[in-house]
Amino acid sequence: ADENQKAESVLSLIVVIASSQPRAILTHFDSFYDCFKHKTLSSKVHKQLIACLLSCRLAQPTSFEGQKKFYANISDSLNLITDPWSVFQLGRHSLCTGNYEVAAEIFGNRLQRSISSSSSYLWLSILSAVANAEDELVRGGICAIPSTLVM
Repeated sequence: ADENQKAESVLSLIVVIASSQPRAILTHFDSFYDCFKHKTLSSKVHKQLIACLLSCRLAQPTSFEGQKKFYANISDSLNLITDPWSVFQLGRHSLCTGNYEVAAEIFGNRLQRSISSSSSYLWLSILSAVANAEDELVRGGICAIPSTLVM
């Protein structure tokens, strides 16, 4: 447990730095990501690792292959987190960092399956719709406005 607490603390600090200076973290990201991904870690550590990935995404090259690798890393790590509140927090962080595709996946597919209350389901549906609309606007620019308007 001690190793997990240390890893969580280090990653929390890295997430804070990545939020304001993503390029500083991105230059060393692959090496420290490899250090963490081969160990047996708690879901809290994986949550921090995903948050770091999300914070660095906008500083990454936008090639199709780069985006595929990015989303594969997030998807693999996201499956290791079982706590719905932690998953929700990552969805919120995704919205704040401009990772709308990830937010839509989290709010739409991942969390809606585990909700028992109709009001929570409605709230997650709205968050998913907002994330999808933002993603369309990012991808399509001004031409996507008509398709993102909700009646």
